[in-house]
Amino acid sequence: KGYMTGFVGKFHSFLPRAGCFKGLQDAKLVVHKMLDRLGYDHHTTVQINNAPSHNVELWTNATLAFLDQVESTGTSQEGSLHTPPFYLHLATTTPHGPVRHPAHFDPLVAYLDVWKRK
Repeated sequence: KGYMTGFVGKFHSFLPRAGCFKGLQDAKLVVHKMLDRLGYDHHTTVQINNAPSHNVELWTNATLAFLDQVESTGTSQEGSLHTPPFYLHLATTTPHGPVRHPAHFDPLVAYLDVWKRK
């Protein structure tokens, strides 16, 4: 395909009903197989839904590991490193709701609520 692909973070799309899995590890196995079939080269740090936590440090480290992997496949050309193209899907759960706005945003929030109803 000409470029490296990575997936880091939350995954909850295309999952069968929760009762289909024997547990979280079974669900993770299914998700990793799906990401393989979708063509992702790197998907070591995948979280199912919001469990167990919002782990920004874990996703940051996984992202840096993916970028190191991309850089290590680069080629040197006349003393400079040529990094191949890549796509990284980084799906964090932060910021996460419920979101509470400051009181001075009340007029804006009221306007947006009216606008959404139109």
